[in-house]
Amino acid sequence: MTEIEFNYEGAKIIIQGNLDEKFEEIIKRFAIKAQKSKDELYFLYGGNLINKELTIKEQASEEDIKRNKICILVNDNTDIEYEDNDDINGNLIKSKYIICPECKEIIRILINDYKITLYNCKNGHEIKNILFKDFEKTQYEDGTKIKCEVCNAVDKKTSYNNIFYKCFEYKKNLCPLCKTPHDKTHNIIEYDEKYFLCDTH
Repeated sequence: MTEIEFNYEGAKIIIQGNLDEKFEEIIKRFAIKAQKSKDELYFLYGGNLINKELTIKEQASEEDIKRNKICILVNDNTDIEYEDNDDINGNLIKSKYIICPECKEIIRILINDYKITLYNCKNGHEIKNILFKDFEKTQYEDGTKIKCEVCNAVDKKTSYNNIFYKCFEYKKNLCPLCKTPHDKTHNIIEYDEKYFLCDTH
């Protein structure tokens, strides 16, 4: 028998299974024990979604098979619910990179004990003990607040595919229309790449 350890909302639930048993069956037993519908959850093993049609043996690493233990991370598969109805008008855009929930600057991430700490953004913010299920909610910014500083008419949310630019010489945001006639000698980058370049040099 192999021990399958499901980590869900900080709690560990152990299910026993055979190597030739499909993950679908293991997940059913976990769902009963956790008192959840399996359709409300998604399951990660080694950073990848579990293929429920494969057996434990087909999907587990050799190392985990030898030690007879597999650890699986479980998360809710529900749509994000925004606190305080922040996204009533659909203005939020998910960041491509990990950002500080306070100032929306790029930030470091630390995962410990199934909880997330965000720290060391350029403004020194630190947010501790974020649950996995709540982390995604912190990674959105209001696209309507990122405006083109040339025409003042277009914002990142209404721009096609949310594409926006930044001119480093003028330190201004540019929409695609205003970028086209802009001085070609200026260093113009995609807006989201601003996190990786020094705006002084």
